[in-house]
Amino acid sequence: MNVPEFNLFHRDLLPASPCRTYREQILVILVAVVILAAGWYITLRYLAAARTEQAALAGTYQALRGELEAGMANARLAADLRQRQELVAQLKGQAWSPYLARLRELAGGTGVALRGITLQKGGLTVKVAAPGLKAAVPFLHSLGRETPFREYKLLDITAAGRDGQAGMPGEYLELTVEIQPGTSAGGSGNAQAAPGQDGQG
Repeated sequence: MNVPEFNLFHRDLLPASPCRTYREQILVILVAVVILAAGWYITLRYLAAARTEQAALAGTYQALRGELEAGMANARLAADLRQRQELVAQLKGQAWSPYLARLRELAGGTGVALRGITLQKGGLTVKVAAPGLKAAVPFLHSLGRETPFREYKLLDITAAGRDGQAGMPGEYLELTVEIQPGTSAGGSGNAQAAPGQDGQG
């Protein structure tokens, strides 16, 4: 019977070499570093691609927004132009010029200052500054006695402070009057009433 030879110095029976242990540890560390670096690289690539896509989407959004705003602005301009054309045709039929002159005469005769006259479709809006009710009431009465001003509507009356431009001392009243003449100012085939006349006779 053959007895296996026992070798006390066989490599499997010897303790691990310190150099071999260090090499394994270094190899494990290098593998871990490579895995971490690959992970960071993939993450950074993904973030860069996401930022690029986000920038492209933002640019597309801004371009679409600019086109939409431009389209809305063009639509508003077209609507305003159409309204002005309709207003010009209406004003030609109603011949507002003499009435505007008469309105200035009424304001000057009652001591109020015209702030602005806004022509609108179907009528006009007048803003006046009066030094007090003693001047505002006669102005409104004078409007009610003449055509087409008699069909006025007092929209607003507010108390304001000092006004150097209009020359109103101290506090004054600001009135907003809307005049919708209907057929009183002409343009419907009826005879026009001259400014300063009642137009009822």
